[in-house]
Amino acid sequence: MDSRVVVHEGDFGQILPALKAGYDLAFFDGPSPVPQLHAELRRLLRPRGLLVTANLNHGGTADAVCETLLDARAWLTAFVDENRETAISIKL
Repeated sequence: MDSRVVVHEGDFGQILPALKAGYDLAFFDGPSPVPQLHAELRRLLRPRGLLVTANLNHGGTADAVCETLLDARAWLTAFVDENRETAISIKL
């Protein structure tokens, strides 16, 4: 799978803006989701691309990200646990 999977490690704020769009999957598991970073993740995903977001129940900026992911015009989102900590979202 090495030819099909790319893992980027480092500071989101530095890495994301430098990437070109067209990804099938993005995964966020930082300390707390931030709206600006999630906007960049959305930009990077292809239509019907998948976003996995952890730590959505951390409050503060995580609440704003959660609200955005529940916008049915932009995302199809399901939570994977009863605490709404982690969501799987399809970019519409």
